[in-house]
Amino acid sequence: MRKALEAVAFCHEAGYAHRSLSPENIVLSSTSQDKSTALQQLTPSLLIVKLNGFGFSTPLADSSPQRLESARLYKVGEGKVGGELNLALSSLSIAEDLYSLGLCFLQLLLGALAEDEVVIKEGGLFSDTIKEKVSVPVVTQQGLERQIEDVFNGDIGQLREYCKQEPAYNKVVAMLDENDLEGWRFLTTMLGARQGVARKLKESEMPGTGMLTARALLASPFISRG
Repeated sequence: MRKALEAVAFCHEAGYAHRSLSPENIVLSSTSQDKSTALQQLTPSLLIVKLNGFGFSTPLADSSPQRLESARLYKVGEGKVGGELNLALSSLSIAEDLYSLGLCFLQLLLGALAEDEVVIKEGGLFSDTIKEKVSVPVVTQQGLERQIEDVFNGDIGQLREYCKQEPAYNKVVAMLDENDLEGWRFLTTMLGARQGVARKLKESEMPGTGMLTARALLASPFISRG
């Protein structure tokens, strides 16, 4: 996740929004000449993340009619012109990428850490551990987005409760629960990025001041501990 955030931060600092972040567009590569070995062993120091799929990429401050129309959903840009409008649109573009990256992260977690067997009785000195097969839900980025936005109304606490009810997600919940729910707070920040921008722009007279960025998220406890 750290390396993906670094890649997105680089993109934003170059002045562009990706606008199409998905697991398929986040590619693992390696600095090693023997890439297959490095990827199989998942040596963090050798891994690099590349972003693909820039077909929908635009400048952060894109002010095309289509962009202004989509920004109205969050009431971003209303009553602003010139530099203030550019800053407002840039902040929203960054937030939209962070939201998509949050969905990618959650999808990859639910896929990589899901278990198709769970322990229902620990083994003892004279008995074997008993495991039970469980179904693993099929997870897609679009499905996650619908579930989070339409079913849970953006409430990550409700998402956590749902995951707790799915035995296949025991490891996911345990990981995100560490350090007093640190992982869930990180997800809340990313998946609430768009609403956060709208709220800050409404409260602040200076668009862009104190806005969430990929670079700032790299300093979050959840990422820095990783």
